[in-house]
Amino acid sequence: MCANALFALLKGAAGPGGARTLCGMLAALHGIAACAPPSIGQGLDRAPTTTPRLVALELVRALPIERWDNFQPSGLLWQGGKLLTVSDKHDGHVFELLIEKHQVRVREHQSISGLDDTDGLDLEGMCSDGAGGLLLVSEEQTRILRVGSDASARWYSPPLKALGARAGLFQLANATLEGVAHLSDGRLVIAAERSERGLLELAPGGDFEQAQVWSLPTTLFHLPAGRTPDFSDLTTHGDALFALIRNGHLVVRLRRDAAGWQEHEAWSFEQSENDPRYAYVHRRYGMAEGLAVDEHFVYVVLDNNGDARVANPRDSRPQLLIFRRPLE
Repeated sequence: MCANALFALLKGAAGPGGARTLCGMLAALHGIAACAPPSIGQGLDRAPTTTPRLVALELVRALPIERWDNFQPSGLLWQGGKLLTVSDKHDGHVFELLIEKHQVRVREHQSISGLDDTDGLDLEGMCSDGAGGLLLVSEEQTRILRVGSDASARWYSPPLKALGARAGLFQLANATLEGVAHLSDGRLVIAAERSERGLLELAPGGDFEQAQVWSLPTTLFHLPAGRTPDFSDLTTHGDALFALIRNGHLVVRLRRDAAGWQEHEAWSFEQSENDPRYAYVHRRYGMAEGLAVDEHFVYVVLDNNGDARVANPRDSRPQLLIFRRPLE
């Protein structure tokens, strides 16, 4: 179902109503000429001149996703009129989410081939490569994978763990890369989940000599007690870059200035994720793992890791939450 058709369906259902250049490290990895040691960027440590705008998202539909072979969705992408995702339990496939009246069905969209010598991927996010293919985040390998329209796969980036570590990122296993976005000018932005949270930016064409990284351990927004800031996905719509902050139930607009990437206005889905009709039993942390934005709607996928719903202990399906996009 394409985005325009989905808009019509949802409308009816809803009713009225700072930077571090990484040349030296990359030189060691790829033979690039070394440059002066970089400095770490900490864009969010700068006090904001105004309080960021925070808007509560209006829920249009909350749909369970069929439980398909331990399917655990991570990342979302509208491409070619299809809503795509990956599963961190299925290294060999990209999936399509088919939105129906009462549920979301899962079907295989594309197989991934050509990486037989790779020991595990743990796919955690995705974006378009700008040429008809896909760029996928491998948390296990801390690399970006390109999958062509013919399903052939090759590594788009070298391992990024050492690069991020120089800015304090990737201190914990299973808390490394978690989202990727392809900007309209060709730059690639990659999210580091936590410990520390941060962003890596690659120049157009994958020019790793010009790569930059920011440590962003703080947030401008309030988080529930006991939670730390994180990134669980990135997405774009037009020239806008959005980040998913799972532990804050937030979609945050990111903007680039001379100091680096900064948090700006945000949309909250806390009320919907914690609503007893949709909430899961264990809620120590947020569960949002995928984000997509189009002209009319905001899509958030919840990966519950098999946890049961409060309203129905026998229902352990993940969910897709669809919100009306606020006016900007």
